[in-house]
Parts: sequence; structure tokens; C-alpha cells
Amino acid sequence: SICSFILVLTLASCNSSESYQLKSASAKITPSYEELMNLNIEEFIDKLDIFSSKLTVSLYNNSDKNTNICISPISVYMALAMAIECASGETKEEMLNAVGVTYEEVLNFTEHLYSKCNKEYKRESITGNKKIMGYQRLANSIWIDNNAKLNDAVLDVLATRYKTDSFHVPFYDNNKSANKALSDYVKEKTNGLIDNDFDLPIETVFALVNTL
Repeated sequence: SICSFILVLTLASCNSSESYQLKSASAKITPSYEELMNLNIEEFIDKLDIFSSKLTVSLYNNSDKNTNICISPISVYMALAMAIECASGETKEEMLNAVGVTYEEVLNFTEHLYSKCNKEYKRESITGNKKIMGYQRLANSIWIDNNAKLNDAVLDVLATRYKTDSFHVPFYDNNKSANKALSDYVKEKTNGLIDNDFDLPIETVFALVNTL
């Protein structure tokens, strides 16, 4: 399945994405099974399983029963994880409670989920040659309006611990260009399978985007 999840903050009151890029996601890690077990990641995964089940049931109960629904809980989690890193105080605690995890778990384990969600499926022939039969690709990004104040320390953490690309775009000053850059990014990350104009409004302060 191909999914995208966008979490947007707004205030009521032809460029490429590269030209707006602030920071690139750091290289993905490939931890060993032993390392993950030592970090007690299994308990974290169990908590995410519970969150995924509750999320799916809630969305189904609030949907049109005559319409099929499709959801990627990992995409929702990734967007919320980035939002948790950007938040503070009561807002941060409310999001952590909603997911059912601690901030330490989010900070320590999100990059491992990212690594697990980016992989190739290969088949080896009798001659030893390997052919890619398919792949799974996940990407995180944050899109910040040009007029919003940047917090470089948070952007650094997002890049290293959440593998997040960050962009400074003119949602207010040049909304069409900002939306095109975001759409082009999503299209590239999904190998052309999602090619939408998300039409985020000029009041957008920042958008957190996950594609899978």
C-alpha cells in the first residue's frame, strides 16, 4: 500500500523542494537484533501495537460503513513522533498519552523503526546474482513557513533521531510554490504513486509529512 500522512498546524487570521531544503535526514542505521533487545524495544513495539489497534477501531467506528478505509498506523505514529519532538509542556504530554509511550521511548526507538521500514526484498538466482523484487520506503519531513521562527536545535534532533528532511517554504508569501515543492517531494518519495496537490492554505505555519 502507498500512504501519506500530513499533520498541519495553521493560524487563523516553479521551485523544487531542494531549493527550500534546510537539513537532510541523517543516514539510516542498521542496528543488530542484539542491540535492539538490549534497548528493550519489544515493550515499545507492544505499546505501538495497542495504539495501532485503538486507532484503527476508532477510525472505523467514525467512518462511513459503506466505504472502505485504508490506514497506515506507522505513518500516523511517525508524524506524531515528529510533533512530539516539536511540542512542549501539556501538549507534549497529551500526545505521548495518546500514543501510550514515553518521550524516552520515542527518542530512542523511532530511528530503529525508520530503519526497519526502509528495506529491499531481493531474490538470489542459482548463479548467485541478486535481483530486487520490491522495496519498502518510508520518509519523514517538516515544512516550515518562511515567516516562522526556526529552532535549529529541534531541526538537528529531527534530522538525526527521526530521519527528517526539513524545508523552509513560503506558504504565506508564495503558496503555490510551497505546495508544489511539497507535492514534488511526496511524488519522488513514493516513486510517482502519489501525485497530488495537497493545497495547504496560506495560514500554514508548518506541516509534518510522512510517506510510506
